[in-house]
Amino acid sequence: NYDFGRDSAEKLGLAEQTVFKTLVTCDANDHHKMVVAIIPVNKQLDLKALAKAAQIKKLRMADITMAERTTGYVKGGNSPFGQKKTLVTYLDSSAAQLPTIVVSAGKRGLSLSLSATILQRVLNAQLNKIT
Repeated sequence: NYDFGRDSAEKLGLAEQTVFKTLVTCDANDHHKMVVAIIPVNKQLDLKALAKAAQIKKLRMADITMAERTTGYVKGGNSPFGQKKTLVTYLDSSAAQLPTIVVSAGKRGLSLSLSATILQRVLNAQLNKIT
């Protein structure tokens, strides 16, 4: 199973905790109700913590086809910006301790570096401990 995020960190010569991946989840009972999680590539998403933050009973990872159709991005190139449908977004709180973080700019191998504060403001993202 190829890990695009860790590979990106390595290719960019950056510490894994500064490179963030964009994951799409959905309500376990309604796959059309989707939530985005932005977490460091070296961490695992805590679905229970994200569900609690999003006030959804239970979340699961979204089906790849559904996620691609909803966001407009392919797996490994999913960006939190410019998604076809604006989704509720949560950023892992570890981002707040870093001067800048790196996220996908919408294509595999294309990245964007910015402050967590700007990312939060532009995406109206909530900061929560979700890893």
